Amino acid sequence: MAFLVREGVQYEDKPDMATAALALGDVTTKCSAIKIHDTRTRTPITLINVYVPPVRTSDSRNQGFNPDFLPGLPDTFILGDFSAHFATWD
Repeated sequence: MAFLVREGVQYEDKPDMATAALALGDVTTKCSAIKIHDTRTRTPITLINVYVPPVRTSDSRNQGFNPDFLPGLPDTFILGDFSAHFATWD
């Protein structure tokens, strides 16, 4: 998982925010975060990228993703692949 940031855009990695967005014991979900500093905005913008891999009923893994851990902060955008899945699709 990665962010592609245009050359010249001021940003900083935010691994603490990425870790905080994961439920305790979640070993399947991947998360990364950056904060973009732009003179055109009053405050920095935070981007959180989430990847929830598909877990089928035949897998031995448990789905650890819990959206309650995603931050609900102003100027924060949460995006990614959440692999929405229903067991009846198997």
